[in-house]
Amino acid sequence: MLSELLGRFACLKVRIKGALEKRLSYFRYGVLVLSMYMLWGMNNPRWAVPIRTGEFIKSTALTFEHASGLWLTRTALVVAFLALGLLIPHFWCRFVCPTGALLEPFRKIAFFGYSMDESCTNCGKCDRHCDLETRPAEHNCTNCGSCKSVCPEESIDLRKNSLFLKK
Repeated sequence: MLSELLGRFACLKVRIKGALEKRLSYFRYGVLVLSMYMLWGMNNPRWAVPIRTGEFIKSTALTFEHASGLWLTRTALVVAFLALGLLIPHFWCRFVCPTGALLEPFRKIAFFGYSMDESCTNCGKCDRHCDLETRPAEHNCTNCGSCKSVCPEESIDLRKNSLFLKK
C-alpha cells in the first residue's frame, strides 16, 4: 500500500524498461535470500528491538536509541528503497520486495490469470496503463486486471491456466 501511495505522488515517474529492468528485477531474489538468512540463519535478529510502549514518538525514538547497527542499516535501506518510489513508481514492488520474489514462480502455475489472445496488436496501452509497467502473463504481472479495460482489441481476459485445461 505504501509503495502504491508513493507511486501516486511520484514527481518524475521514471520508467525503467529493457535490460536494466531485467537486471534490477533479479535484485529482489537476493533480498529474498538475505531475508531468509536473517530469519533462519541469524535466528530472527528482530528480538533485540525493544517493544514500543507509550507515546508513538517517544517509543520510536527509544527503538532507534537501543537498536543494533544491523537493524539501523536494514531500516535505512528499506526507507531508501521506499523513497525511490517517489522517482520510480512501485520501485519496492518491482525490484526489492522479497515476497514478490517468493510468489513470482507460483504465478506460472496459478489456476487463473489474465492473458492476451492472438488478436493483440502490441499497441502497448496495457503496459503503459499498468502501475507495474508489465503486460498480462509477463514478469511482475499480479493479475490485477487493470489492463483489461484499456485494451482496444479486447484481447485481454481472465482465463484458466493452460496447465489445467483438459486435453
